[in-house]
Amino acid sequence: MERFKSLVIHPFFITGWLALMTLCYFYVDRIVAKFFHSLEHSFWFEAAQTITAFGKGQYIIIPSIIFLIMAYCLLKNKQLSLYALFLVACATIPGLITTVIKIIVGRPRPSMYFYHDQYGFLFFETQAIYWSLPSGHATSITGFMMALSLLKPRGWPLIFMGIALLISLTRVTTFVHFVSDVMAGMLLGAITTIFIHKLFVKRYGMPAQFDWQLTFKKSL
Repeated sequence: MERFKSLVIHPFFITGWLALMTLCYFYVDRIVAKFFHSLEHSFWFEAAQTITAFGKGQYIIIPSIIFLIMAYCLLKNKQLSLYALFLVACATIPGLITTVIKIIVGRPRPSMYFYHDQYGFLFFETQAIYWSLPSGHATSITGFMMALSLLKPRGWPLIFMGIALLISLTRVTTFVHFVSDVMAGMLLGAITTIFIHKLFVKRYGMPAQFDWQLTFKKSL
C-alpha cells in the first residue's frame, strides 16, 4: 500500500494522468459518451443506474458521522473517534474541493453535448448541468475507499479500490460524466485522502493503520 500511495502522489504519475485526461478530452470522451448513450434502455444501463447510487455523498457522509457519534458518545473510545473523524474528513473535504472546481471549470455534462452540442468549458457556472468536471461520485467514493485502504492495507485495498473503480465507471456508462471527468475525480479523491491521512497521523497522532486490539484498549 505504501508503494501505491507514493505512486499516486508522485509528480510523474500525476503529470501522466493529467496528460491521459487531456487525450481523453480530445479523442475519447465524446466517442464513449455516444456509445453508452446508445445503450440507454439496455439491461446494463439499468444495472449501472442502481450501482451508481452508492457513490452519492450522503451514503458516505451520513454513515461516517453516525460512526463518529457512536465512537465518541456511546463507546467513549478516543482512538476509534479519531479514526471516525478521519473518515468524516475523507467523506466531506474532497467533495467540497470538487464542488469549487466544478463551479470554476463549468464543463457541460454529456446531455448538453447530446442535445445542445455544447462541449468544452464555460467557466464559473452555478447550474449543476455544467458541473461535469470532476465527477463528484468518483471523488467521494475513491476518497473514501482510499481512506479504508490506508487504514487496512493488508488484503483489503484491492477490494476497496475495485469498488471505487466500479462505481466511478458507472458515471460514464450512465452518461452523466465523460471519461476524463471520472479520471479527474478519482485522482482528486485519492490525493486529497492521502494528505488528510498524513495530517491525522502527524498532527493528531492517529495510528496509520487500524488495529482492533489496540483501538479498544484505549478509551476516553
